[in-house]
Parts: sequence; structure tokens; C-alpha cells
Amino acid sequence: MKNIEHTNHLKNTFAKTEDQTLQDRLWLDATLQSFDEILRGSYDKSIEDFADAILYHFAKITQALRGTFFTADIDKELLVATGGYACRPEHLPKKEFYWGEGLVGQAVKTQETLYMNNLPPVSITVDSSLGQVPAVALLIVPLIFNEEAYGAIELVFVEDLPDKFILLSERLSKNIASMLGSIQSNIRTKHLLEVSQEQATHLAAQEEELRQNMEEMTATQEHLEKQVQETNAMKQELLVRDQLLNKIALVSETDLNGTITYANEKFSKVSKYSIEELLGSPHNIVRHPEVSPAVFRKMWDTIQSGKIFKGKFKNQAKDGTTYWVDASVAPVLNDEGVPVRFLAIRFDITDEMEKRAEVQHLLEQSQQQQSDLVTSEEELRQNMEELTAVQTNLEQQMRATERVKAELEARVNLLNKAALMSEADLYGTITYANEKFCEVSGYTLDELLGKPHNIIRHPDTPKEVFKEMWSTIKDGRVFHAKYKNRTKDNDEYWVDATIAPVLDAQGNLIKYIAIRFDITEEMERRNKVQHLLEQSQQQQSDLVNSEEELRQNMEELQAMQANLEGQMEENQEVKAALEARDNLLNKAALVSEADLYGTITYANEKFCKVAQYSLEELVGKPHNIVRHPDTPQEVFKNMWATIQRGKVFNAKYKNQARDGSTYWVDATIAPVLDKNGDPVRYIAIRFDITEEMEAREKLMKQIPHNE
Repeated sequence: MKNIEHTNHLKNTFAKTEDQTLQDRLWLDATLQSFDEILRGSYDKSIEDFADAILYHFAKITQALRGTFFTADIDKELLVATGGYACRPEHLPKKEFYWGEGLVGQAVKTQETLYMNNLPPVSITVDSSLGQVPAVALLIVPLIFNEEAYGAIELVFVEDLPDKFILLSERLSKNIASMLGSIQSNIRTKHLLEVSQEQATHLAAQEEELRQNMEEMTATQEHLEKQVQETNAMKQELLVRDQLLNKIALVSETDLNGTITYANEKFSKVSKYSIEELLGSPHNIVRHPEVSPAVFRKMWDTIQSGKIFKGKFKNQAKDGTTYWVDASVAPVLNDEGVPVRFLAIRFDITDEMEKRAEVQHLLEQSQQQQSDLVTSEEELRQNMEELTAVQTNLEQQMRATERVKAELEARVNLLNKAALMSEADLYGTITYANEKFCEVSGYTLDELLGKPHNIIRHPDTPKEVFKEMWSTIKDGRVFHAKYKNRTKDNDEYWVDATIAPVLDAQGNLIKYIAIRFDITEEMERRNKVQHLLEQSQQQQSDLVNSEEELRQNMEELQAMQANLEGQMEENQEVKAALEARDNLLNKAALVSEADLYGTITYANEKFCKVAQYSLEELVGKPHNIVRHPDTPQEVFKNMWATIQRGKVFNAKYKNQARDGSTYWVDATIAPVLDKNGDPVRYIAIRFDITEEMEAREKLMKQIPHNE
């Protein structure tokens, strides 16, 4: 009988235990669910308000008498009191604990809940209006989520805490840590958005702040890596502008005596001197004897006074030929405003000047003919039949010239839109080809992929061309040439090819990109155009030979040097030189920046002056605010297609100022790429060529048409 009673007692006890366990589990789930609602309602609160709200509800559930909420500073491994229940954080005896310091720091370091009961009566007390109440138990719960510490909660009690409350605290700690991380992330995101907006509208202030951050980086070791990244971003942007400038301009530097200390490849190419021949030589090595010495005296007076000199004049190449430049020369000043060297940016305007001279010559010839007609009326009457034939021939030649001009303009537009693009691996195997490539070569994309590039090689093209190409691109340089290719049907076609290597972050070759322009029609028309121009006594062959050169910038930034301090010194020197060039460029060109949607985020003074808009009127507006209705939409479709692929776009077209007047620009637009090679914004450099275009039109209109 006793055994049966004992067995029944055990069953009853076990049933009560199971029932209590179930009740505790239901209570735990319900409490967690209600606390989740509290957490969701705290998402948009500050850290302090979130801490106070969590402590209030936590203490209410666990019946704690006092509590403190600590937030983790992960970078410093520091816990800071940011909230309190029945106390204020600023009045605590100790408000900060490093990880591993004290009970709070140890709980966070070990990521384990700490519960202590049976505390000595005088160890911890809680203030009340009637005196101090001794605490019996202490609970410290680290806030851990995905093995990362976000803070801790410390609670004191006047009686032992049941196990279910400790389990609840541990379960809640993950949710609290997750929400605390989200709030911190939200605060950081809001801060980054505010900083981004300030940067978009206050670029000048941002650059000053960046320079200050770079100075602080030398003394603040823990922020070194972040500021190096910001410096490299600025360096990349300046390098993009510098690379664009080096492609389209003749850039050089001299010391205070005019001795050349730097010259870019464009300068060397146009002047026909090697860079070694230029370095150490005086700048008058390219001076043309027909240019008045007064021009250079004015230049020296201007730049030595710390101002920028601008002028157009002749220069003489190594072989004695003449080339014209539109030059801007500026001093690079030290902190005291004293010149330490001079920087010159010149644009080759030889074609424009030769065309102007040619048209002027035609005008003079026409005027002379008119004069001869006035003074030789008798002779003209006697030779009326002959003159009629000459006039008829002249009209035919003028119409032929107009047709040639139209053909040339059409060909320029075609060159801007019709490019054959392909990519190849390090062995020359085709890995990509666009539709134009397939259309011109006669192969399908499947027939091209995986094949060597010599599948389209024409047997008439010398092997030396391809030997030079491989030697150039394997050396990390850009190759450019015109040569004949062969279609699938064995028909020939000509291409103007630019092939560039793509480098990885360590400067190693990973693939090659080729951009070819189909110039077959141009090559076939060349003899016809030459024949027409020879018949015209008023036209010269140089009218046909005007072509724009398209260059693609395929160079990438090299990796940071291992020694960060050495790199910072190098960055400062590069930054100073690039800023000097950038400042000079801002004086000579219309510079603007746009986001990925074409919205203007920056415009320099030159842009505002020529477009007749203030900076405030331009920033935030789409770039088509200055689009001229006469400019074909295909120009801008081609522009977007080019820059969105990460390529550089170049073209000449009309723009419209605020007052409705027209101005012409020679525009180069390039994307600024992130570390993955994706565009993050666009930089545009435009040169005002209105004077040249209007002068050309004016001179052409002055040429009389004899009828």
C-alpha cells in the first residue's frame, strides 16, 4: 500500500512539474512576442531612448529594482553606460568598462550570462526615500548577436531570481542585440546620407575637410586606413581628370628658368622630340621664329606675377614643321604665394588654324578675282564665253566641295556611333564581340567566341603590324593602327583599331579590349575625294584630311604601396601636382560632374560663365538644361551608350546658353569607376570652340558664289 501511495505521489509530482514546465514555456513565448512588439516600436529611437525603454520593460518583467544599459564601442572594445533604470548613467561611480574589465566587461568578453545571488548586504544597495535597500542578486546579460557583442544589461534584485527569468533574459538578449545593431546601423546610415548630401552641395567644403582629415590621419593611428581610402578616392578622381587631359592636351612643366622638367606623350608626339630630348631643354626649343618676342615677354610678365597666361601662337616641331597651340600657362605657388614652377597646358589647334588660313586664302583669291573683274571689263566682255565656262566649272567644284563636306560630316558621325568592340584573353582568344563586330566580319557570335583573333586577319596585312601590337599591349601600353581585315566571305574591310590591356589591382595583365572603327568606306572614298579636291583651285587637300582622333583610356590605378606613411607623402606630392593641373584646367575648360542619371552635381566657374547660369541654378538639374535643339538626339544616345560601358566619349556639338544664344563645345566625357570597374559618376571636360566655329562659318559665307 505504501508503495502504491509513493508511486501516485511521484506521478502527481511529475505531472505538476510537466504542467509547470509547459506554463513556463508558454509564458516565455508570450513574453518574447510582446517584447518583440516593444523592440519594433523602438527602431527609430536614439540609442539613449532605446536603452531607457528596454530597461524599463526589462525591469518591469523581472521585477528588478535598478538597472544599467551599456552600449559597446566595438573599435575600442569599450562598454559605455547609455541608459538607466532607477539611476542616471552620468551619476554612476564608473560609466565605462573595457572588455574583460569588471563583471560587466568580463561577461561581454566571455559572451556568457553572469548571475550572482546571496550577495553580502553592504556590497550593493539601492536608494529609496526611506534609506538604502540591500541587493540580494545581480544579473549581467551580454547582448550578443551573430557572435558579436553590442552591449550589456546589468540588473539588481532584492530577492533570488527564478530560472525562467534568467532564460528569458538570455533569449531576449539576442533580439535586443539585433535591434541595437539595426539602430546603430540606421544611425550610421542616416549620418552617411547627411554627409553625402552635404558633399553633393558643398564640394569645396568637402575638399577642405578631406585635407584636414589627411593631416589628422598622421597623428590619429586608429583612423589611418579610413583616411587613406578617402585620399585614394580623391587621387583616383584627379587621376581620371589628369589622364583625360594627357590624352587631349600637350602638358609640360618647367622650373623658374623655363627649363622643361616634365612633358607628356602628347607633347612629345606633336613636337616630334622624344621625352628625353625635351627634359632639361629650355622651352624655346619649340619656339617658332615667326612668333613675336613680345608674346613671350608678356607671358613671362604674367606668370611671374602669379597670374595665368593664355594665348594662341605657332610652335615649331623637331623636323621644322609648324603646329599651332591654344596655350594656358600657370604658376604653381607655394604657401607664401610665390611661384616655384610653371605648368603649361596646350591644345593642338593646327587643323583649325590651317582651315582658317585656307578659307582666308580662298577669300583673298575670290576678292582678287572680283577686283580683276572690275578692272578688266573689256577683257571680260571679249572672253565672255570662256568666263561662262569657268563660272560653270567653279559652281560644279563648289557643289562638289559641299558634297565632300557633307560626306566628311556624315563619316565623323558614323565614326562616333559605329564601333567594332571585342575582348580577348592573354592568348588572343576572343571572349566577347559586339553586334557591330559580327555584322562587319560576317561571323555569328558563336563562331567568334573561343576563336583566335587571326580568324579575321587579312593576308595583305604585314605580320610586323601584329608583332608590334603584341609587343605594345604585353608591355601594358595602348596600341593604335589602321589595317586591313577579312570577313567570313573573304571580303576585305579596313579598321582604325585601338587595343588596350586591362590590368588587375597588382598591375598584372588579365585581358585585352579592342575598339575598331570600320573605315572601309573612308578608304574607298579617299581617291574620289582627292580627285575632286584637285579640281578645285579654291580648296586644298587638307579639308579632306581632317579627322578626329579617338583615344580610349584603359589604364587602371596600381595598388597601394606597402608602406602607408611613404604612400601618404607620395599622395601629397601627386595631389599637389594634380590639383595644380586641375585648377589650370578649370581656368581653360568647362568642367562638370553628374550622377548616374545625368543630374549635375558640380560645375566650375567657366561652365557657369559660358552657360550664363549660376551654380545654384545648375546643381540638381539634368545636363540637358544646356542642350541645343539643333543637336541630333543620336549624339546623346551614343554618349550614354559609351560612358555607361565605362568608356570615354568625345564629340563636338552645339549647346544653348540661358539667354538662348548658341555656343560650341569640344566635349570629352568619362566615367569615374569604383574598385569593381562600375561607373559611380561622370566627369565632363568641354572646351569652348565657338570662336573657331563662328569664324569658319563667317569666312565660308564671305566667299562669293559667282552666278
